[in-house]
Amino acid sequence: MSILHLNRIKRLLENQVQEHIDISEIKKEKNNISEEEMENIVLSQSFMLFTLRNLTGESYIDLRSFITDGFQDNGIDAVYYSTTKNELYICQSKWIKKGTGGVDKGDILKFLKGIIDLLHLNFTDFNEKLKKHSSTIENAILTANIKIKIVIAYSGNSLSKENKKLITDKIDEFNDTEEIIFFQEYNIKNAYTNLKDSVDGEPINADIDLADWGHTNEPYKSFYGTINCGQIAELLESSNRRIYSKNIRSFIGLTGINNEIVDTLIKEPENFFYLNNGIVLLCKEIRKSPYNSGKRELGKFHLTDLTVVNGAQTVGAINYSFKKQPEKVNAAKVFVKIISLENTPKNFDKNITIASNTQNKIEKRDFVSLDNQQKRLINEFFLSGLKYHTKRDDKKLIKNYENYYFEEATISLACSKDDIDFSTYAKREIGKLWEDQSYNQLFNDGLNIQILINLVNIFRETDILVKQLQASERLICSHGLYLLTHLIYSNIGKDKILNPKFDSRKYLKDEFKKDFKTYSVRLVQIYQAEFPNNKFPLSIFKNFRYCRSLKDSILFREGKPRIGQTLNLFDELG
Repeated sequence: MSILHLNRIKRLLENQVQEHIDISEIKKEKNNISEEEMENIVLSQSFMLFTLRNLTGESYIDLRSFITDGFQDNGIDAVYYSTTKNELYICQSKWIKKGTGGVDKGDILKFLKGIIDLLHLNFTDFNEKLKKHSSTIENAILTANIKIKIVIAYSGNSLSKENKKLITDKIDEFNDTEEIIFFQEYNIKNAYTNLKDSVDGEPINADIDLADWGHTNEPYKSFYGTINCGQIAELLESSNRRIYSKNIRSFIGLTGINNEIVDTLIKEPENFFYLNNGIVLLCKEIRKSPYNSGKRELGKFHLTDLTVVNGAQTVGAINYSFKKQPEKVNAAKVFVKIISLENTPKNFDKNITIASNTQNKIEKRDFVSLDNQQKRLINEFFLSGLKYHTKRDDKKLIKNYENYYFEEATISLACSKDDIDFSTYAKREIGKLWEDQSYNQLFNDGLNIQILINLVNIFRETDILVKQLQASERLICSHGLYLLTHLIYSNIGKDKILNPKFDSRKYLKDEFKKDFKTYSVRLVQIYQAEFPNNKFPLSIFKNFRYCRSLKDSILFREGKPRIGQTLNLFDELG
């Protein structure tokens, strides 16, 4: 990359990004700052915002409050948590005037030190700009299945091998058996690619046939109906990438879901209309032809500047299938909604895109909630004057002695099993516990609701007390919550905890805090003894072998015999 490319990026930062940088804050921290130093800090922070925008898709306005660069930043220039993606970005940014080279070793080491402090919830050495996000950062780090992205953004062309190795070695140390932390390098090449990608090509205009069509004129014009899938394929074949320019993503290839779309098109083209959600198109203008006027069986329409805002995977799968078996695709039809942007307010197209792509994912648990065992439990809870909730909804969880929930029931039952692998799987991938073999071991005719109530009550109280621990203990016990619960259940004994007459409320009042203290302290001690090299707890408590080892070590120190693992579907993953 030449100085010309760097200057183009600099001009974009000055024109579009710098207005979001708090210059008064910089001056406040550095009273006698020179003009040159001010320019460098502003460009560095602007480049950080530009990087985050391209990595997250969020706006500068939404991201600017997460810039932490400044006095006592502990090497970290920005921290951002995406709740929708469950991704935590920990970033450092450097503006390099020449557009070549990378980041100095000293800056890398300082950055790594800051990362270690963050992951261990130690906020002592950070400034107030970061500390104000401490609760968000802590919640993110303690969240199951979090992805943590370590980002170095710089306007040079490459990091030295030595500096890159410093970063990757530290990440490997944290990750252990499962990738949780990822390194992302964002340099001048990436920045310039993002600049070029802003050019989406020429507008796409098309003529289409819409069958069984309808329309609305108020408040904005739209048409809907069915279209032959062959037309969709031909449209995509003759268009450019602009067709996806307003979508959140283009066709991502033959993923599991997209393979199912292709399979339906080729094997059941006559049923495709009924099995697919359809496509949403935006265009600047819609014009209906006089052809077949007054009739709704078939209409011809001209679309100006057409884009796909929802259904990109359907469109891509149709195009792929058409290349393989065009006759099958021509036998299929798909529902389409076309919205005209004529006379619409500002950002209406963006709002349509967001709304069209913010749909709830159907999870395995949604199907399990229809199971007869769940219906039985709902009835038995109801007859006891209680509520058992199995379906996801938008209501706030009310975790008290009158309300119980399917997911916490799954976790509690998994933790009650002699085999520690069940509780590990609840941490690692709870959806697997809702598949037939595992599900039937947890939820069956032998499950008494009073036993389930007792288990959930103790699990809830364990979670509450974990949140009250000091930071370092809380980090370990939060990720080890299911193992800790398993140990407490085991200490109570199966003869008590699996007896419907066991009074969990009395136990919580009289004995629980003592048991909690005993096993939380032992878990922390054994963890720190077996993993002294700052391994990240999330990866440890998702690992079957490590969880077995931790449990065995605790039992061994108590003078109890080690319990052998039973053979089951988890063994192969240990």
